Amino acid sequence: MLRKISIRTLSLVLSVFVLASLAIAKPEFYGIRRKQTTAPLKASVVNKEKSYDPEVLKEFELVTGAFDANRNEYLLSGTITTSNTSDSSANAEKVDYLFSKKGKEFYYKLGETETVNANGIYLHIDHRAQKVLLSKQKEVVVNNGIMNSKELIKALKSEDYELLSSVTGESQTIKIINEQHVTCREYAITYNKSSKKLSRMLTRLTNLNEELSVDSETLIDLRIRVSSEDSKLEKYSSELPIQQGKAGWELKEKYSGYELIEL
Repeated sequence: MLRKISIRTLSLVLSVFVLASLAIAKPEFYGIRRKQTTAPLKASVVNKEKSYDPEVLKEFELVTGAFDANRNEYLLSGTITTSNTSDSSANAEKVDYLFSKKGKEFYYKLGETETVNANGIYLHIDHRAQKVLLSKQKEVVVNNGIMNSKELIKALKSEDYELLSSVTGESQTIKIINEQHVTCREYAITYNKSSKKLSRMLTRLTNLNEELSVDSETLIDLRIRVSSEDSKLEKYSSELPIQQGKAGWELKEKYSGYELIEL
């Protein structure tokens, strides 16, 4: 029986992908449950009944619904930049990513790491550390929870979020904002008005140790350059650093300086 692996545990990038499907950022979506022991900087107006534009809700539901992480086959690539608002120029980190999925198999590259889960094996390659981890293929589990409009309204109200929309040229941006939220202060998607294809996802999170500070936040800026229904998985999953030897799996000559660790 295949061992299970949650896509959301693979990396920060895939966490953001799942957020697009879930359509609303709540603390438990990040696996974080924190008790707020101090008063917020400014009290939220929670008693005032919020109203949300039905057209914006419809757009949000349509765009995030099309970005279902559970669909059978797709390819995504682009860049992801993480930074801290207290010193964004000094610690901003930008890396390329590529995620290819077909059925229960996938290939994933983030910066200098690659993960292959196909053809009966699970392989994680860290080029910086020069290590290759090898185990049996794992079952892909995607936590899908695409909300309809009524569910989305309920979730927005329960977390006291505002829902805002703006248009620039051919691009439309929908934002979910709550400046006093304990975990996620803003989640925004940008997409083409005509094709409804996502081009950007921006998440603004509180820092774990400074959750009440407006000057210290973590920004996750994910840009999508390629979004295709053709995964090209066979191409990516076939370029492996290992091969079958007389005594079992061994590293190819190109990776002779790496360490192979079988789990």
